Amino acid sequence: MNNNMLKTKLAQESIIPYFIWFLIPVGIVLAFYQPFQQPILFDRAYLLFMSQVVERGDKLYTSTTFGYTPLSTLFIGFVMKFGRFFQLNTIESARIFGIFFYGIISVNFYRLCLTVFDNKHVINLTTISFIGLDYFGILSSVNAEPKLWVLLFTILGLKSFIQSRWFLVGLYFSLGAMCWHVDVLSLIACGITLLITFKSKLKNLLKVFAGTLAGTLPVLLYLSVTGQWTDFWNQAVLRKLTIEGEELGESIFIWIQKGIYPAYLTESLHFIIGLIGVIILMTVLFITRKKAAVMKFRQTDGLFIVIYCSIWALFNSLEFQSNVDLIPLIPVVIIGMGIVYSILIQSDKNSKTTPIAYCLIVAYNFYNLIGLNLPFTFQDQLQTYRKLNEQYGNGLSIGTTNYYAVTESKNPSKLTNFLPYEEAFLGDELLCQAIQNSLIQNNITYIIELDRSKRNRSEAQENLIQLIGKGKKTPHSRTDCAETLINNKTAVDSITIKLQAIYFLDNYYINESFMIYDITN
Repeated sequence: MNNNMLKTKLAQESIIPYFIWFLIPVGIVLAFYQPFQQPILFDRAYLLFMSQVVERGDKLYTSTTFGYTPLSTLFIGFVMKFGRFFQLNTIESARIFGIFFYGIISVNFYRLCLTVFDNKHVINLTTISFIGLDYFGILSSVNAEPKLWVLLFTILGLKSFIQSRWFLVGLYFSLGAMCWHVDVLSLIACGITLLITFKSKLKNLLKVFAGTLAGTLPVLLYLSVTGQWTDFWNQAVLRKLTIEGEELGESIFIWIQKGIYPAYLTESLHFIIGLIGVIILMTVLFITRKKAAVMKFRQTDGLFIVIYCSIWALFNSLEFQSNVDLIPLIPVVIIGMGIVYSILIQSDKNSKTTPIAYCLIVAYNFYNLIGLNLPFTFQDQLQTYRKLNEQYGNGLSIGTTNYYAVTESKNPSKLTNFLPYEEAFLGDELLCQAIQNSLIQNNITYIIELDRSKRNRSEAQENLIQLIGKGKKTPHSRTDCAETLINNKTAVDSITIKLQAIYFLDNYYINESFMIYDITN
């Protein structure tokens, strides 16, 4: 056993490296990301609000139009309940747990690197590159939301696949699917790979199936005990199939363009280097048909990565909503970077350039933490809503759940955002008159509505938008019920918030506008 392999083995047996890789991301978030001042907006607000619904003891699917599988949302709801014992509000509980959860994710990615690579420098540099993805720190500063759980279970699932621990493969990927329904794609990729490579070993498939059943059991019990099967089927299955079916027809490579822009613009090298690494891996395994000394992949593992990436790339071409949808691909991208690091370090026989590599990779991944500024903070957001409540009373939000999540208030209607798909699915059951009655019962006196037609971008942002051919403004539209509630009233007030369109680049921003309607008259 050479020195590097011995050191790696000792690292696996020591708890100190795990503790260090837990503290590094947690420390970075606390020191640079201003986690308790990160604003709670749009999708982040929606997912946080759903856990607040659980914390209040309401039925998730009966009370809202929630369209994800519920496991992580339920867990965070219970974390919020637990936080009450320490006088924490729901937002503080979600933030604190999210920060520590990011540390747990990073430790497990480090463990994945130990499984894949022998060289300690490769392991360290690859883990640094993972932590250097800014978006994870931003997300965890708000909440351990479903796709962060998918990231964790993807890492654990990949590690288990490489180790041929088939029950755990099924367990982890199914737990991911119970947090975000789309992660069932990971199970499909696993099943296809095993069918191709293990035709005579059905016991491996049976083990994966057993793990899948174990992972789905908590959600099956929750839906059965609470009697929400019908609502779950309508909202998380039928609705999703309908929405995603409407998005068919884009190029299978469109996700590459959408993924790099906007939040990953400063991190595009991750994708480029990662792609090079994956190509090298495939070349070694399937063309030269040799086992590379720098990595511990079998041909089966390589085939799984090809199938896994192809399925996820195809999905992102059909129903790509934001860069968060790329999360299941990120562990493979970063492992691809590690493969490139492996080759470079192996070619450096005297290790003279290794310190330089550390400096360059650390600088590239973390340079943008210096001088990080939030143009719109959580305190700004909270004060804005408090002033509105002081002036107009209690609000109904249309278009987003920002208002409910920040003020920790209950939505007076099952229609969470008053979006067209919600009304299309629930219109027969939820008459607008019933919603109007609910507004009276809950003493709702004003409406705050997101109006994307009034969105303004910075000059730099507008130029970039035009460059990639996405310059069309979103027209303002309302559901029939929202139109009825506003009833042709004229806005009495408006608020504008400034958001960074590309993180850490102050010249790229968007101004979002919200209109205020007094409905007491």
